[in-house]
Amino acid sequence: MFRTAEFKISRPMYAVRLDTFSVGGPRAPFPDWGVVAAVWFRRRNRVTAACGGFLKAPSGRVGAPVDARDFLSRYTDGRYGGDCVARWDGSTLWSLESEQSRAEYLEVLRPMLEVYPAIPPGFDGWWWFG
Repeated sequence: MFRTAEFKISRPMYAVRLDTFSVGGPRAPFPDWGVVAAVWFRRRNRVTAACGGFLKAPSGRVGAPVDARDFLSRYTDGRYGGDCVARWDGSTLWSLESEQSRAEYLEVLRPMLEVYPAIPPGFDGWWWFG
């Protein structure tokens, strides 16, 4: 992935929270996978929604990434995409998380959708596969 300033809804673009990067952990399916929190937009049936979740991928054979930017620069396989855990379409929040987590996601996703396509505060982006 690489970082760009220009947002395009037609591309899978992610804003990430660099300080959430980890190798392994509860969101990683395997101990050697890197994980970083992310938000993104999606459009379906002419409705734009703000999504929140995680990007995760194998760390690679060259050793574990040293930080989120290193992880994202190695993240070249778009098969995995973002794991959506919350989605706000302007009227409904979809999420299977706890009530506290749902409230935290809504706090980020609601204003994110209102100022579409701006990057939410605390996130870095837009990152995409190019």
